[in-house]
Amino acid sequence: MSWPINHHRPGDSVNYPRNCWWVAGFSKDIGHEPVGCWMLDSPVVLYRTQDGAVVAMDDRCPHRWAPLSKGKLIEDRIECPYHGIQFEPDGSCAKIPTQTTILPKCKVKTYPVIESPPFVWLWLGDPGRISECDPPADLSWAERKDWSIASGRLRMAGNYMQLHDNVMDLTHFGFVHRDTLGQLDWVKPPKVKLTGSTVHFRQEFTDRPLSDFHRQITGTPPDLPASRFATDGTWVTPALHLATETIEFDNPGAGEVDTYIMEVVHAVTPLGMTEYEYHFLVGWNVDLPAELREALTPGIVSVFSQDKELLEAIDRTVSRDSRGADLDEIHLKSDTPQLHARRKLQELMDRE
Repeated sequence: MSWPINHHRPGDSVNYPRNCWWVAGFSKDIGHEPVGCWMLDSPVVLYRTQDGAVVAMDDRCPHRWAPLSKGKLIEDRIECPYHGIQFEPDGSCAKIPTQTTILPKCKVKTYPVIESPPFVWLWLGDPGRISECDPPADLSWAERKDWSIASGRLRMAGNYMQLHDNVMDLTHFGFVHRDTLGQLDWVKPPKVKLTGSTVHFRQEFTDRPLSDFHRQITGTPPDLPASRFATDGTWVTPALHLATETIEFDNPGAGEVDTYIMEVVHAVTPLGMTEYEYHFLVGWNVDLPAELREALTPGIVSVFSQDKELLEAIDRTVSRDSRGADLDEIHLKSDTPQLHARRKLQELMDRE
């Protein structure tokens, strides 16, 4: 069975596993005040205690279901905005203004948290199954001062697997990104390698002309192709796709870099079945001049916004078409990585 990816009508099966580490947000965006968000059709409130630990709990007071994210923090307790009930970081009730007796059921569900900068990850599934999954990927390169980093997030309409399908098949580069990346040589299916839980693909190029984007980063003239150019992509979990571009030059001049590496992170979190949050990171292994650093994030946003525009157009078409997601989907050889990713997802959903 392959999951429909463009549109899910009411009653369709959920296609996100809860037993998975999902990105709640960037570490830098969570401070000592409540922040509400939706993840996997669940309302969540996040905040930091005074010692810096991240707290994640249900964004519903058990009394009258007011969103706790609309309340305020009293030291490390979160106070409901409706009737002032206060809850400790572990979800237990600390104070009910109108009575001295604390009801045993007056508590809020909390969620396991791992902060591994630059992200905060949540586990919304069965806590007893955490050991079955690997911890979140090490992305510490994104904190290095000698690298040039771009980051951001986009709210996107549709099912989150659309984004995975998009980054697992890069033959769209020459069309969707014709005026930004301009890479017209993604014309062959890549090599695919499977592990127990991941899907990896690799595409190699020789004497490849560089796009304007890559020439700006590497500082190379238009007539100097890369001696070797490789693109690697890995579907790590339903929440994460990692990619690497490696650009190599033969016989670099004195002081010139012979190998450029670009690391890319696609972190995808379903808000529900028809909307998702897309957190992205792009890092180069070089310390770019200030003007290029400043232009890096807007440039990356413009590229990923082209994906957003097309994927949301697909979603609108399928949503309005009476055939919905029931129309047969044609698969090409270049779809091999994404089809394997869908099978990996199916295996996870079967275990749910």
